[in-house]
This record gives sequence, C-alpha cells and structure tokens, in this order.
Amino acid sequence: MKLLLLFIAFASLVCAQQEYSQVLTTAGVTATIMSNCANHTVQINTTGAVSACAFQLEGSLDGTNWANLSGTQPCTSTPAMVHVDGKSLRTVRINLTSFVGGTNATIYYKGSGN
Repeated sequence: MKLLLLFIAFASLVCAQQEYSQVLTTAGVTATIMSNCANHTVQINTTGAVSACAFQLEGSLDGTNWANLSGTQPCTSTPAMVHVDGKSLRTVRINLTSFVGGTNATIYYKGSGN
C-alpha cells in the first residue's frame, strides 16, 4: 500500500507532455496550467488588424508568485513563438501584456520533459 501511495505521489510530479489552448480578446493572463515540465513552447496566433501585441511566459513554484521566463515577446506578426528549456516548474501561465487592434489571440502551450 505504501508503495502504491509513493507511486501516485511521484506520478503527479511527472510531466505528461501538457498541451493547452485559450482564446483571449483583450490583454490578460491565461488560466494557470499545471505543467510539471522542464521545456515550454508558446505560440500565439492573432486575427484582425493588430497594431500592438506582446506576451510573456510566466512560471511559478507556488502558484502565487510569478516570474517572467521568456522576456517580453512581440506577437504583432502571426504566428509568434517562444521556447524556454530547462525550467522545471509546477505551474505556468501566459500573460498577454498588450493586445491592441486585433479581434482575438489564440494562445497555445505545450510542455515536455522533466
């Protein structure tokens, strides 16, 4: 029984190649993504006449305090993509820091590796 509980606890800490997407129509943050991954890819596809767009991948160990992992990235040209490797984190989110003139921004996230 103890071995089973240990296995379940360990399995919850393993990255299972997470994939997530969300559509935003204004600047803001996505929902918190339970990642447990070390490698992170974000892609943003915008529609409409986008005049200003920027985003950053943020990570947290406690789900409360967030750090900018990617630096601020432009997304006026679509698709915009950034990769961050070697940052093993429990949770991540994408912060669309500015979005002006567009209809929507579809945000894709994929996490891999431990």
